[in-house]
Amino acid sequence: MSLTVMTLLTPFIQLHAEIDPNSVLVASERQRLQQLVLSDDAPALEKYLQSLPQQSLQQLFAVENPLYLLMTSAEGCSVSTIDVLIAFGAASTFDDDGNALHHIGYFRKAEDNRECINKLLAIGLDINHQDKDGYTPLIKLLYSQNEHTPDLLRYMLEKGANPLMRSQSGMDFLHHALAVQLLYTEQLYFLPEDDALYVAADKMVATAQFARSLYAEFYSVQQENKIQVTNHK
Repeated sequence: MSLTVMTLLTPFIQLHAEIDPNSVLVASERQRLQQLVLSDDAPALEKYLQSLPQQSLQQLFAVENPLYLLMTSAEGCSVSTIDVLIAFGAASTFDDDGNALHHIGYFRKAEDNRECINKLLAIGLDINHQDKDGYTPLIKLLYSQNEHTPDLLRYMLEKGANPLMRSQSGMDFLHHALAVQLLYTEQLYFLPEDDALYVAADKMVATAQFARSLYAEFYSVQQENKIQVTNHK
């Protein structure tokens, strides 16, 4: 390789080496970050992030998005933890995986999910943002299999989620609810009622039926508002 080419590639090679996720230093820092995020200890997390030089912080966040980790792996979520992560520059949009709102519904407590929705909306996230498949957070929530999903679906609609938006397949929220109901209803025919999978499938059917009723309510209000506007004109 010529000296000129090597000179041009040196900055790239150095950057790649600096953020090598397999390096001992980065792996150690990454493990510490993961522990603090999953423990939901905001003060300890803030203290740790403050101790890192800015360059090290950027490198660490390049190999481990802590907000994505929180939304996808933590059992609980406090608003203060989100505040710390956002303040230190954690990205709230995850490219193909949508934004942080696409991962609502997996926290153990219903209030954690609601508070998380409120915080993410407060920092400017779009509740109707679409991921690579065209799924909105509302559609993704429908598939979460969380016991709090029905209440959270209603809550998202109250916060401005639009069930009329279509995914890449051309399906809106109602179509997805029908698909979920059909899929899990079929499973019920092949499982004994005392099977844990039967119970889970039965809950998904109930959730899908509830989602259909929410869609009907939304559509009814939309139509009523159109009539009122037309009459007013």
